[in-house]
Amino acid sequence: MGRRIRLMAIAGAVAATVTLAGQAFAETATQDGYFAAPDREASYLQRLAIDGFDGKAGPELEDAITRALMASGHFDVMTATRRAFRNGDAQGLLSGTILTSVNRSRFRDTRETCVERKDGDCVKHERKKVDCLRRTATVRASLQIERTADSRIVYSQQIPQSTTLSWCPGDRHEESIDTVMMRMIGQIAGQFAADITPEHKRYAIRFRESRKDMPKEIGKQFKEAVHMTKRDVDAACQSWQALDAQLPDNASITFDLGLCAEHKGDYQGALAKYERASQLIGGSNNEGDEGVARIHRLIAGREDQRRFAQDGAM
Repeated sequence: MGRRIRLMAIAGAVAATVTLAGQAFAETATQDGYFAAPDREASYLQRLAIDGFDGKAGPELEDAITRALMASGHFDVMTATRRAFRNGDAQGLLSGTILTSVNRSRFRDTRETCVERKDGDCVKHERKKVDCLRRTATVRASLQIERTADSRIVYSQQIPQSTTLSWCPGDRHEESIDTVMMRMIGQIAGQFAADITPEHKRYAIRFRESRKDMPKEIGKQFKEAVHMTKRDVDAACQSWQALDAQLPDNASITFDLGLCAEHKGDYQGALAKYERASQLIGGSNNEGDEGVARIHRLIAGREDQRRFAQDGAM
């Protein structure tokens, strides 16, 4: 089977706990959440074999991906030939191609240059056109994961990276192309791992504080509830609930009630509030839209967390 790297198992169920960090006019809630991987099907294949990658930089990419998957704490990773993969216990086979290139071109730019020296020191500068060199390094990885059970490709992506280096006479020594290439390979490995790895993280959400369209007295109570979140989020949520009865369909109250539901782990309730808040706030990519996207990943993450726990118990 080749070398096998054992990694720690997925952490158990994570309670939705909230700590509060307050700033004047910018109250936020910080809490833990378990987010499904962007590519859920691939994340289910926790025992992965790496078949290697075609291309001159294939070994470097294999090493970078192995390290990135190890750091995720979600996968068993092994190096295996395709035949060994077929006969082994890997759930998926990762393979692909990596292409690297460097394009060079010359250009002219204006630089301040020394035109007169005295006793080894420059005593006169002029801005002059000088010949410079531009190098563009490109790395493109094509990666795919084949599922053992049915030979289906469950992940297939091209991940490109590109960096341009320019140098003119008098500039400091630039990075080497090898250093740049290795950094981009590491970035590709990190992006790939992020695509297929669920994530338990602490994240912050900012309460919506706008009092637009609120009568004066309700606006005053709303502001007090926002500041109350620093010491008692449950009391603040009760205040918003009461205000919602008096002023239904207000964008800020509706959004903050969505945050309250998220705080309690009521993801379906939070989803309904964020969807309505998005409509009330209007525009695109508003706080409500961000809440909807986040809750969808949290709902999927909760489902996947149960799945991984069951798989681990088998």
